[in-house]
Amino acid sequence: LLPPNVMPTSMLRAKVKTRSSTRSGKPERVGLVFESVALQPVEVLGFPADALPPLGFDLPRVNLEQLPGVGGNSETPGYFDVTYLDDELLVIRQNAPGGLFALVKSDSFDP
Repeated sequence: LLPPNVMPTSMLRAKVKTRSSTRSGKPERVGLVFESVALQPVEVLGFPADALPPLGFDLPRVNLEQLPGVGGNSETPGYFDVTYLDDELLVIRQNAPGGLFALVKSDSFDP
């Protein structure tokens, strides 16, 4: 085992595709449905991972009406409340046991 400061770095880029919807009676609330995930290796043990293919898959669709204890509750399965929004900053609060998140606009997402 090597100390953490000697270990070569590895990096993975993850893209999660979601679909959003408004919630009736709550203009600051955004409903989320997670649709797919794509994982792309960027670096493996310090070496570029350009030759490695991405791994992606669609997430299963769940009929909420058939889930015990859920049955069409408009607050499920996921949502966030917009706390603040301008041209550069979005602050959201996620449903329990979520948290408070600040997202800053960026022109580039390269590492």
